[in-house]
Amino acid sequence: MTPFNIFHNIRAGNSNDTDEFEKAHFCNASARTVSKEDRMSIRLVTLAVLLTGSACSPQPADTTPTATGTSPAKATRVDQPPHLVSGVPGLMLTSVQVLPSAPASAAARDGCEHLFSKPESPAGREVAGRGWAVTGEAQIGGYRAVSFVGKMERGTSGSCLLEKGNIGFFHGDKLIALAWMEPGARRSIARVEQRGGQDARLWDGDFLSQPLADIRADGNRAITVGPMAKQDLVCDGAAQVPNLYGMPIAKARTLLAQHGWKPVTRNRTADETGYAIADLVKQGFTEVDDCSGTGFGFCRFDYAGSAGTLGVTTVGDGDLPVADYAVQCQTKANAK
Repeated sequence: MTPFNIFHNIRAGNSNDTDEFEKAHFCNASARTVSKEDRMSIRLVTLAVLLTGSACSPQPADTTPTATGTSPAKATRVDQPPHLVSGVPGLMLTSVQVLPSAPASAAARDGCEHLFSKPESPAGREVAGRGWAVTGEAQIGGYRAVSFVGKMERGTSGSCLLEKGNIGFFHGDKLIALAWMEPGARRSIARVEQRGGQDARLWDGDFLSQPLADIRADGNRAITVGPMAKQDLVCDGAAQVPNLYGMPIAKARTLLAQHGWKPVTRNRTADETGYAIADLVKQGFTEVDDCSGTGFGFCRFDYAGSAGTLGVTTVGDGDLPVADYAVQCQTKANAK
């Protein structure tokens, strides 16, 4: 499945277009600052395979469960592993050198192929060679982070639940640590995504994926996983975008205004306005651009700031919580 660029081509009432509008969110897994051709994305990835022996928990130091998370297998420790720190409840970090082979369920990928990545590095090829589905890669300090999953469940509107996932941290093609979720954790490990510099963001594994954590490294000395930053610098540091995920659109709108992002009012004819859009405009949300009439019920809202434009996508009805957002930076050419 290929990405769609239809956010400004959807018109309410066309069932085929609104279905494509839904699918676009799940086929377009680009970076958070995006081009005009890649306006938004909804990340959909993974639920952790259980690997014990964490440097952050009182578990045995010489065992690691197999890929299915059932019986333990020996794992060789690195002589001088990096210091591993997790500030995210349920997310564990383990120093290991042995990557288990993927479970048989990793081969059944029908309908979810668009969420996987072609391996970009020796580390990624090592993971894929053991049968896992690679979902992302990032350079974090002196380490290559590779996210991968071992089970997929197809959902509606191009979405998938991806399970049995981990993140491997590598020197070259040599595994030195794994990130995983302990049994009973409320959320799941998902896709790793490069941010500015050498930091990365980790996404959870629900059908409608949300950020789980930020990952940082201190050279080769430490790997730290912590809560998502309260705000992100975008457009080479020219603007800030606050963390809006899960926030009702009314509250998000107020917070955006405090950071210099103003609503972009849309002028429409009666034929271009469906019931959902008309109701939102009546409530004062004149920046609403489009709404999907099926599936997850996405709506898109547009804002402008000194550094560019910001598209915000909400999901469902009620108070319309924010599901995703992305920035299109203003270039010198279109700034004139």
